[in-house]
Amino acid sequence: MDTANKISKLAQKENLELICTGIPKTIDNDVGGPLQADGIFAVCDHDPGYGSVARNLAINILEANEENKASYTSDPVLVIGVMGRKIGFIPAAARLADPKREIPLLIILPESLSQDDYQSNLEFITEKVNEKLKKQRRCIVVIGEGVNVGDLGILRDSFGHAQFSASEKTVEQVLTNYLNGIDMKDSQGRAQSRLIVKGIARSERPGTRQRREIAYVSEVDREEAYQVGVYAAKLALSGVNGFMSTIVRDYNLPYKVNYDKIPLDTVANSEREFPKKWITSNRVDVTDEFVNWALPLIGGPLPKFAFDRRSAS
Repeated sequence: MDTANKISKLAQKENLELICTGIPKTIDNDVGGPLQADGIFAVCDHDPGYGSVARNLAINILEANEENKASYTSDPVLVIGVMGRKIGFIPAAARLADPKREIPLLIILPESLSQDDYQSNLEFITEKVNEKLKKQRRCIVVIGEGVNVGDLGILRDSFGHAQFSASEKTVEQVLTNYLNGIDMKDSQGRAQSRLIVKGIARSERPGTRQRREIAYVSEVDREEAYQVGVYAAKLALSGVNGFMSTIVRDYNLPYKVNYDKIPLDTVANSEREFPKKWITSNRVDVTDEFVNWALPLIGGPLPKFAFDRRSAS
C-alpha cells in the first residue's frame, strides 16, 4: 500500500483528477497492524487470500499425515516448507488440520527462532524432532520459508523483497539434509543421520500451488474478497481518495465481518507480525487462541480421510 499512498499524494500535489483506493490482498496476511491489547488487529483483521491458503495447507497436512502413517518405517520425518516470507501466519495454519493435537506435528515460524544463529536453530529443531520420534516414532515438520537455517542464496525483487521460491537452496531442503546428516559422512561416504530412529527425513515444497488451487478455496475467503473489493469500488466511485478498504471482525459469535475504510497513510506506516503470545512456550507450535481466530477463515469442515465403517449405516 506504500506505492498507492505515494501515488495518491503525488496526484494531489499535481492537482491530477486521480483517485487512489487500496484493496488488501496477500496470502501472507502481512498487510495490517499488530494485535492490540483488546485482542483486535489494527488496520485490518485479516487479508483476502489468507483464508484459502490456510485451508489449502490444513488439507495438505491431513493428506501428508495419512501418507506418513503408512511410510514412517522407512521415512519417519516429513519436512514441508511453506510460503509466508518472514511472517508466520501460513505455517501456523497447519494447526488448523489438527486442533486436538493428535498428529505428531511441529510448526516452525520465522518468529519462533533466532534471526542470527542459524546453527542453534538447526540443533533446536533436530532436538524437537527427536523428542517427537521418541514418543510417536514419526514426525511432520511444517517450516516457514523465512526461518533462518543459513544462507539460502536468495534473490530479491525490485522492492527488495526476498524471492524464496527462486533461491539456490530452500529451507526445507537444508533442514532435511541436516537431519539426514549429509554434512557428516563416514569414511565410506555414507551420511550419519541425526535421527534417533531408522529411516530418513524427506522434504516437499508445495510452492505456488498453495495460492492458486481453486479446489481448496475457502468460501468465506472468496466472499470476503469480493465484498472488500466492492467496498473499495464504491469508495472510488464516490470520489473518496487515499483510503484502503478493510475487513473489521465483529468479535461477537457467530463469526461476522464488516467493511470499512482506513487512510493509506496509516496502512503504509503499519506493520503486522505474528503475535508472540500465539506461539507456544516450546516454540514449535501455536496456541488455541490462534486456532480460534483463524478457524472461521477457512470456511466449511475439512475432509475426513478415514472412518469406522461399522458406524455407517
